[in-house]
Amino acid sequence: MRRLTGDYPAAAQAREQALGIYRDIGDRDGEAEARNKRGTLHRVNGDLAQAEGCHQQALELARAIANSWDEAHALVGLGRCALAVGHPHSKPWHRAGAPAAGWPRYETQIRPPGFREWRAEDAI
Repeated sequence: MRRLTGDYPAAAQAREQALGIYRDIGDRDGEAEARNKRGTLHRVNGDLAQAEGCHQQALELARAIANSWDEAHALVGLGRCALAVGHPHSKPWHRAGAPAAGWPRYETQIRPPGFREWRAEDAI
């Protein structure tokens, strides 16, 4: 909620606390989720290197514990970082296995009927 209201310092502090608690109690699913959320927070604050690192850590953890939800979240986060710097085919995104995992197929499956891809020309 703090991130959504723009209180990024409080959101960062809450993320760090959550990550620490999950580590302390051995909740690896919670840790993967916290790392992904931390990555999202870094990305919206413009720190793409930190965001990528968080999502990469979440991806590795999610794969180690067979948590497909957080694995997908991490792949999306890595993809958004790559897109933010203008490199949708960058190594971290591809190295993570997103194209091989069938990401484009899943992306089209979740679009609602009548969905139209947004293009920059649409804003003109």
